[in-house]
Amino acid sequence: MITKFDSLFAGHIDMDNVGYGGIPVNDRRFPNEHLATVFDKAQAMAQLMDRLGYSTFWMAEHHFQREGYECIPNVLMMALHLAHVTERLKIGCGFNIEEQVDIIFKAFNEESFSHRGKHYTLPPQVPYRGYTLEELTVVPRPLRLPVECWQPIQGGTARAMDFMAKHGIQGLIGGGSAEGGAMHKVVLGWQEAHARRGQRLEMGERLCFGFHFYLANSREQGIREAAKYYEENLKMFGELRLVRALSDEQIEIMRDPKRAPTAKLPRIEDAIANGGVLCGSPEQIIDHLKSLERRYPGLDRVSVSLSVGVPKAVALEQLEWFGTEVMPAFKQVKVAEPAMAK
Repeated sequence: MITKFDSLFAGHIDMDNVGYGGIPVNDRRFPNEHLATVFDKAQAMAQLMDRLGYSTFWMAEHHFQREGYECIPNVLMMALHLAHVTERLKIGCGFNIEEQVDIIFKAFNEESFSHRGKHYTLPPQVPYRGYTLEELTVVPRPLRLPVECWQPIQGGTARAMDFMAKHGIQGLIGGGSAEGGAMHKVVLGWQEAHARRGQRLEMGERLCFGFHFYLANSREQGIREAAKYYEENLKMFGELRLVRALSDEQIEIMRDPKRAPTAKLPRIEDAIANGGVLCGSPEQIIDHLKSLERRYPGLDRVSVSLSVGVPKAVALEQLEWFGTEVMPAFKQVKVAEPAMAK
């Protein structure tokens, strides 16, 4: 049963002329004063989500971006600030750093630890205050253990899911719920990875399903309003090779605002039909999420995010609309605990 709702904000500023016919990604340039508006935008979104009972506000950290898409330079510093201006909202970021994961979990969960791996030897074999240091400690350790950790699932390989199951990492699946689509195969693979460790999971358990969303009075209106934001999102992430369905030719075409609007490129209508984008009235989105509950009885968390390019005013309107007219349909939605004891 779905009881928790999250949202991801990758750190994009407000920008004009978006969509396939808009300004090419690599041609966008913004002055520092405008890039810095990302801080107020993030805070406004987080405070609204906190008030409405969302569970977690996810952020992404990227340095050296001048195109306006991912402008938060330090997630931990931003999270610290947001923790001071919210009451219950959890703040999160994703990670995927291989051997360092072992070190992080040792540091979290053990009173003291050492590590001898392929890339790291901790503590280093050097004299320390007259003796050889054999163990390290992290002080103070996290207040609440185990630390809740999540990781996006991209390829859904058995190796990756075995790794996550070993460490108790929970998985975020972006995309949709199209019949026979990759997402259902990932859910089955996720179950199998835990079964190999002797753990039986319900369908959807320890997972979060992630969607882009856009509310409107009708699906047709939502398509008209949200198409340009969906297209801008593809323009940005396609260049990073994070949209595996895109060919090199399509990525090249998306750089040209004269060719792209009429070319054979992904459209928001297809994404809606495939279940990757929730678009339409609150009732339509509730129906879709209820169908997910029936198919995946172990699912308790959904992430609903807005495409890059959505301006601050629209983002706040959309998050409030979702929080007031969609979330109440899930009667047992849980309000997150305060991040720290007070």
